[in-house]
Amino acid sequence: MSRLHEQLVSLGLRHTAAHLDDTISVATRKRWSSTQLLEYIAETEETERSRRSLERRLARSRIGRFKPMADFDWGWPKKIDRDAVEVALRLDFIRDGQNLV
Repeated sequence: MSRLHEQLVSLGLRHTAAHLDDTISVATRKRWSSTQLLEYIAETEETERSRRSLERRLARSRIGRFKPMADFDWGWPKKIDRDAVEVALRLDFIRDGQNLV
């Protein structure tokens, strides 16, 4: 591990540290100025931090995976109005300004 890699990680720039060669390659190929390179680094770091934050929050929430309505077993609940559920899922009531309840 290079000294630069260690410094970037200690500054919290994990994505840049992990993709340093690619970042330098793109900057060289596109002939970016120093400002353009720093803007790119800031943007990618912000995007990556947002992604990691979302993953962390989802893991802590223990919500799990959602099952699509196409896979719902309509035979299991004995009393369910399938048409009403499907109408609600289309969200037409929002456009029409109606109350779903």
